[in-house]
Amino acid sequence: MVSAYIITYNDEETIRDAIRSLKFVTDKIVVAISDVPYHGERYEKDSTEDIALEEGCTVIHGSWKKEKDHRNAAMTEAEKFSDMIIPCEPDMVWDKDDLLRLIDHAENSIAKAFKVSQLAYWKDRNHIILGDKYQPVVLVRRGVRVTNCANVDVEAEYIHGIKVHHYNWCAPKDIQKKVLTYHHAPQISKDWYSEKYCKWVEGTPAQFPDCTLEVMKI
Repeated sequence: MVSAYIITYNDEETIRDAIRSLKFVTDKIVVAISDVPYHGERYEKDSTEDIALEEGCTVIHGSWKKEKDHRNAAMTEAEKFSDMIIPCEPDMVWDKDDLLRLIDHAENSIAKAFKVSQLAYWKDRNHIILGDKYQPVVLVRRGVRVTNCANVDVEAEYIHGIKVHHYNWCAPKDIQKKVLTYHHAPQISKDWYSEKYCKWVEGTPAQFPDCTLEVMKI
């Protein structure tokens, strides 16, 4: 049996795709909705909860100010339904074959956590970021806990050849609100959105708060 959890604040534009990419392999999906952002001002709640309930998810609420606390609360709930849990973000989407390969690999491994590469998107779903080295933890066993942001308290095994789609820099439409409320808000300058994100030009690198990476149109 496999369950999944998704942590969210306001993610109505992307969460349905994330849920639907998980549903065919999971026995239960827990959507943990924070009633407050990690940083910055509180925005009016959107239809994230309605979408999660429409899709048959179990919804829990809390006032989490740190991502690790948010994730661990979601993990505690998801553990009630299975021994293997897929941590997911509301802007992450799986291809069916890759998700099946992930689960098959985990079932034949003694590792307690697994990580893969991601395809990160920039501005829209037609541009991917090159050189992104982040490897998200995408499956854990019961008892594993998050220590900082999305890092876990055990060594995660890297699985070659599997990737998850991450639409973190191309959605929602008002990405400024998103980046100012999530955990990386302190790293982002006040003018990054207006000067770097909005003024990006096709054929040039993407300028992030902490690095510059090439972008390829697909």
